[in-house]
Amino acid sequence: MDWQQIWKWLFLAYTATAFLALWNAWRGVPETLPQRTSEINDNRPISGQLFALMSIVFITGASSTMVWPLLVIFLQDTLKAPMNDIALAYLPAAILSSFLPSHMGRVADLLGRKGPMIAGLLIGALASALIPHLRSLIFLAILWLVESLGYTASLPAERAFVADIAGENMRGTNYGLYTFAFFLGGTVGPLAGGWLYDNIQPSVPFYLNSAFLALGALLVGLLLKETRNSITNSNGEELNTIK
Repeated sequence: MDWQQIWKWLFLAYTATAFLALWNAWRGVPETLPQRTSEINDNRPISGQLFALMSIVFITGASSTMVWPLLVIFLQDTLKAPMNDIALAYLPAAILSSFLPSHMGRVADLLGRKGPMIAGLLIGALASALIPHLRSLIFLAILWLVESLGYTASLPAERAFVADIAGENMRGTNYGLYTFAFFLGGTVGPLAGGWLYDNIQPSVPFYLNSAFLALGALLVGLLLKETRNSITNSNGEELNTIK
């Protein structure tokens, strides 16, 4: 079976699972629209915390998407490895990413949002800086595994942060703005990464991504206020306070 047939079956499998997910969501997910719609304020300005998060997400989104399209090409050029071997090297990270986010989300609930976000960005920065020095598929698999650990730690905390600062009636708007910031960065990153790869040096996009992810971690520490503070009410129940 050649790659053309493999791609066909992969996309058919993706289409089938997408329709299955659509069916399950339609039948099994209850509506979450707020009941007191009269209290929704469509003219509410973007909060300072949301704007700071959007800026960070724009920077890290641009830097991450700068290297995503280049990674397989770079690995083929440097490791001289066939696609099948690269796919096998990614398999442990894919398995880890499939079940770990739900557990790492509990860490953000217990310890706060900023810590996992900073840790995940720093792990991603380290992994990106090491990629140009890889000469073995075994080390590639280990690196991907560690990078997935950081990603699954930061992403649930980041999205929980959006929910915290949004409140009940503005979550859709805030998630929309958060997603907009990421994909806006994603329109810039691949163009810049491709140009740097061809015209400067193949390793430059990975080093730049490392620097921008480290900058994102620094900005999270400096600009964002922790939204998960453990306090108790008169009944001894734990509450969250949003700053």
